[in-house]
Amino acid sequence: MEEADVNTQRILQEATKLNVVQALIEVDNLHTRNAQKWVPLNSVQIIDFPVLPLNYLRQVTIGIYQIQLAPSYIQDKLQKEEAEEFQVEMLRDADRIPRPEFMRVRIYSRFRNATKYQLWIAYIPNNDDEVDDGMDNDEVNPVQGYYCTCKSGA
Repeated sequence: MEEADVNTQRILQEATKLNVVQALIEVDNLHTRNAQKWVPLNSVQIIDFPVLPLNYLRQVTIGIYQIQLAPSYIQDKLQKEEAEEFQVEMLRDADRIPRPEFMRVRIYSRFRNATKYQLWIAYIPNNDDEVDDGMDNDEVNPVQGYYCTCKSGA
């Protein structure tokens, strides 16, 4: 019960914070269908995304429930789009230069069959040659923020 109280307090505290990623999306109209702003990536091009250990993901998602749902979201998307690879897109700036610290994916709703949502994540790129385990206490949080257009995404 104590863990539930701690999680409740964390959720309430997070709800009062400004979601910087959401603000960026809304101010720059990044949620609109502007193909010029987004570059599709393949798995080789996502090498700078930090490796996030399970404990870190539990902390970010406040528990394991969302983590357990991830494989079904991915499988559902791949089946509906008859795709072999999960599509990730990178933002380009006004000069059409990719911004590797900001990505977008599109996922389907679990509740509304045809509804698609957009999910953005801002992160600190892993620019070194070492594998980042995300566990160095001296480092800044690798996930800087995230936002989804779903009802609970802010």
